[in-house]
Amino acid sequence: MIKSNQKRKWEKSSFKGVRFYKHDTKKHGVKYDRYFSGSYQINKKRKFIGFGWASEGWSEKIVWEKLNQYKYNVKTGSGPTTLKEEFLLKEQARQQKVEREEKDQFKNITLKMFYDTYYLPAAVKSKRNDTTMPTEKSYFKVWINPEIGHLKFRDIRPIHFENIKNKLLNKGKAPRTLEHCFAIFNKIWSYAKIHDLVNTDSPAKKIDRPKVENARTRFFTKKEAELLLKSLKKRSQQVHDMTLLSLHTGARGRELFNLIWRMVSFENRSLQLRDSKGKPRHVYLTDETHNMLTRLYKDQYSSDL
Repeated sequence: MIKSNQKRKWEKSSFKGVRFYKHDTKKHGVKYDRYFSGSYQINKKRKFIGFGWASEGWSEKIVWEKLNQYKYNVKTGSGPTTLKEEFLLKEQARQQKVEREEKDQFKNITLKMFYDTYYLPAAVKSKRNDTTMPTEKSYFKVWINPEIGHLKFRDIRPIHFENIKNKLLNKGKAPRTLEHCFAIFNKIWSYAKIHDLVNTDSPAKKIDRPKVENARTRFFTKKEAELLLKSLKKRSQQVHDMTLLSLHTGARGRELFNLIWRMVSFENRSLQLRDSKGKPRHVYLTDETHNMLTRLYKDQYSSDL
């Protein structure tokens, strides 16, 4: 806005409710620049509104038209009633347009772009000490991205996962690998759902997958167990003894480390084990494990294992 040092001397214009004062030095064309103001009366109260200078594009007629529009808006209860309100409404509309455009752009993002820009940074941050992240990255790069990385979320269909499944199985990959691959995609999809990019369940969940066999399929033979124990005894008697107890009782590492002498019953030839939740179970002591624990007890007397 052009500043003026003169005392304002308002003059009436030829349009009702519009007035102006002249700048003391600054000219606009051949005339001195003029600042326009206007007013209108509503409910016996007069409302004054400053508009601007002629050099900024204002004129008596434009101000008069604005006044009539604001007066009409007051009566009808719709639209802006001042220049400031009009500016704020336009700015609000502009911001809403920008947000719509950003939302539309987000809706059109491809799986690869979403993975790199949003999912992966969040996953790395939340799994900073997780050793599975390299595997996740590898599965996405090798199996998921080549098939559907270029697609927008709305274009991803179950048939794409049939193709991924067939490629994995044709390469001789185990059902467990297929499970991991689909699970990674499901996590990406769930993260997109949190951010309102999708609102349906993962299309990968609609695909039938081979059953994963978790049962143990191979055991040590007696000869293999003897060779293992013989080799361990040369390196460490303690490791030998723990391995012997594990082989003969099926005890896991945590169960062995939590053993104390009162959990051993030499008389009943049994051993009480506790899992990670503290749930007890009893196992039978073979001659080898009974003799080994007897030897340790004599050596350590009543100390904890």
